[in-house]
Amino acid sequence: MLNQQHQKANNGDDGKTLNAKGTTKETAAQKNMPKYETEAEAVLGDEDRLGPEHERLEPRPKIKGSKVKLWKQDPSTSLQIGSRLVFLPNEVAAGPSDAQIVIVPASGSRGAQPDKNNNFIFKENQIEFEMVHTYSVVRMVINMYERFLRTIKGEDFTLKWAWDSPSSMAVYHRAGVDENAYYSREDKAMKFFYYKVDNKTFYTCQSFDVVGHETGHAVLDALHPDWLLSDLAQTGALHESFADFTVILALLSQLDVCDTLMAQTKGNLRCPNFMDSIAEQFGETVMRKKALRNANNHVSLGEVSEEVHDLSNVFTGAMYDILATLLEDFLNPKIQDPAETLFRLGKTMREMVMCGYLNAPEKDPTFKDVAEQMLAFCDRDKWEASWKEHVRQQFVERKILGEGRDTRVLRMTPESFKKCGGNMNKMWMHPAVHKNAPAHIQHKPAAAAKPVTQKAHH
Repeated sequence: MLNQQHQKANNGDDGKTLNAKGTTKETAAQKNMPKYETEAEAVLGDEDRLGPEHERLEPRPKIKGSKVKLWKQDPSTSLQIGSRLVFLPNEVAAGPSDAQIVIVPASGSRGAQPDKNNNFIFKENQIEFEMVHTYSVVRMVINMYERFLRTIKGEDFTLKWAWDSPSSMAVYHRAGVDENAYYSREDKAMKFFYYKVDNKTFYTCQSFDVVGHETGHAVLDALHPDWLLSDLAQTGALHESFADFTVILALLSQLDVCDTLMAQTKGNLRCPNFMDSIAEQFGETVMRKKALRNANNHVSLGEVSEEVHDLSNVFTGAMYDILATLLEDFLNPKIQDPAETLFRLGKTMREMVMCGYLNAPEKDPTFKDVAEQMLAFCDRDKWEASWKEHVRQQFVERKILGEGRDTRVLRMTPESFKKCGGNMNKMWMHPAVHKNAPAHIQHKPAAAAKPVTQKAHH
């Protein structure tokens, strides 16, 4: 203590040495320290501020992995939560790539290369940032689901795609010009397209929501391959709902995002927020509305068509309402930080969703099948009666369960079956736009929208 007091007496508050005149001067060590313009640069360090040519070797890590930078939401969302530094606890190779995911570089470019510390840190205006972002979102979603699956399948479990060879899935971050993105078992790939609106180019792979959605399709297809072959509209809608809710679960798996959500909503998830809106950038630029879909909805069976994306809103809305209601019950700032409460609830919701889907029939499942399995999870996990009632009531109100449930068996038309995911075809982000498609499955953009192509849409 005496030495510290003596040092304080001879040094200024900022650590600089006092000279005989009482003014401060830098020590030799301080002169050699790097100068940072902002506090953020000081935190990131030289390798992030100056680029690979100024890399520093890091201390030996305790676990394998790489630092990456990615957008945590659509770049154009009104709430700019920006890009963040994230640690991926995986062995990541150039591309980026690993045993399950391979980024296919756009024509004329090479894959992203790691620095000496095997980190992938680029500026947002570099195409490598886009490759890293796309890979990272796919990787984060797989990690999230694999962690749960290992609790029931063993620590060594690794997700295998819905094909035998190769073991990896190709991910095209710039697959071509189209207003869409899709997962395809037939192509053994996910493809993200780009399009122009008002002379500005938009890249679907830059959206956390779009990439997370398609990865959700790939994961569910690996777990339930026969679902993609069904012509039941509700089975296709369950696929779409799982993909949309995957985005929500992935956001809730990040504690800093939970903190931002709590700041935006003050604990009321029924307030408009960036999590309930799926694919804002695409919705704003192509659909001329706030987002492609909104999980915070009140639609029930009988109020939507049999088109799988439209129908999926019923099940997604029920799960989102369960999330919002449980958060209201769980919040207790005197005992736990609200962001931590939301983070923990996200993990619980992930367990409920996965148990509901995993235990559903292998073929032609309905909303009722999955809802009943979610209630069975509540029993096995010994939920309080009031919490289980929240879950049951949501499914009753949406006519999925109960005496007033909708018992109609809706089937996809041959056209929608082919173009919206059936017969090992493609899982699009949104319905097809085809001149010859039946009216009930056609997506009709507002007059102001000018589609680049007449193919298929998210």
